[in-house]
Amino acid sequence: MRDSTINSDSVQFKGDALTIDNKDQFVHYVGFRNGDVRIWDLRSSQPKLISPFESSQMRSVINLKKAGEYGVICSSIGSNIKLLDLRMGKSPVRRSYRSNKNVYNVFGENMEMITDSEFFVQSKNLIEVFNVSDEEPMKVITEFEREGEPISFAKWMENYKSLYTLSNSGIQCYNSLK
Repeated sequence: MRDSTINSDSVQFKGDALTIDNKDQFVHYVGFRNGDVRIWDLRSSQPKLISPFESSQMRSVINLKKAGEYGVICSSIGSNIKLLDLRMGKSPVRRSYRSNKNVYNVFGENMEMITDSEFFVQSKNLIEVFNVSDEEPMKVITEFEREGEPISFAKWMENYKSLYTLSNSGIQCYNSLK
């Protein structure tokens, strides 16, 4: 019988990993400083690389989230967002978005899925909500901005169907994202 306890030295991801998300308890998506996204399956005694995705168009992957059954959304330095389709092998980029807004050259300080097809990206005082459910180019469907005050944290609360933001002046709730 296999021991279900994972020791701190039993799983290693080689490389400069910056972000991680999981599909389930065994399959993890990892984003790296060099722009790679890798999928790891931990069901074997040695974690194995299922598929490396190399994207010369992406710089450091600073945030990624599982999107639906086969999708992963990645944000990277340089104000880029990519929707990857895991079934597409070495060329997985299905859609991309490049922001024209200057957010201190860091995009995606916080990124979270709202549904399988909608997500938000929070950078400093700006929150942008995206929908990737159709084959149209990726675009912002809603945005919120706090003038002169950075948002320290943003969280989607599924139970309340609301987006909460925290800042120095308090908590703000957005009940409608459209």
